[in-house]
Amino acid sequence: MDPDAALFVDVVAAGSLSGAARLRGISPAMVSKRIVRLETRLGVRLLNRTTRRLEPTARGERYHADMVAILAAIREAEGRVGDRAAGPSGPLRVSAPTSFGRLHIAPRLKPFLDAHHDIALELNLSDGFSDLLGEGIDLAIRIAPTVERGYDAHRLGDSRRVLCAAPAYLETAGIPGSAAA
Repeated sequence: MDPDAALFVDVVAAGSLSGAARLRGISPAMVSKRIVRLETRLGVRLLNRTTRRLEPTARGERYHADMVAILAAIREAEGRVGDRAAGPSGPLRVSAPTSFGRLHIAPRLKPFLDAHHDIALELNLSDGFSDLLGEGIDLAIRIAPTVERGYDAHRLGDSRRVLCAAPAYLETAGIPGSAAA
C-alpha cells in the first residue's frame, strides 16, 4: 500500500493538512509535500486548497472512497491471518476408527463445534487405513503399535483387546495358539 495514499485518506478525514500532520506526528510541510507527490504520480489534482479550506476534487472523492475501501480490506485481511485470539477456523479433516469415533469423538462433537464455530469439520469414521496425504487428512487417530514414517504422533493411551469365540466354534476349530492363527 502506498503510504502517500493512506496519508491522503487521513488528510480528507482530518479536513486539513495540519490535522493529518498532528495525527501522523509529522510536519504540515511534509504532509503537503507527500500529497503533491501523490498528485504528481497520479497525474490528477486530488485536493482543492485555499487558506481556509481543503476539499477533495471530484476525482479526489472517488480516489478517497476507493482508498478507504482498500485500507479496510487490508485491515480485515491482516486481522484474519494475524489475529490468533479469534481462534481456529477453516476446514478440518479427521479420520478415526469407527468404534473409537462413536465412543470417544461423537459425544464430544457438539461442545467442540459450539466452541469453534469457524471450523468446518469433516469426520471420516472407517476401520481401513486412509492415505492421509492423498485424502488431505489433517488429523488421524489410529489404534496401532507403530506409526508410519514421516508423521508426527502422540500416544493418546493404551488399548486392551480381548478375543472372544463361541464355545461351539472352539470345539470345531480348536483353540488358536496365537492371535495370528
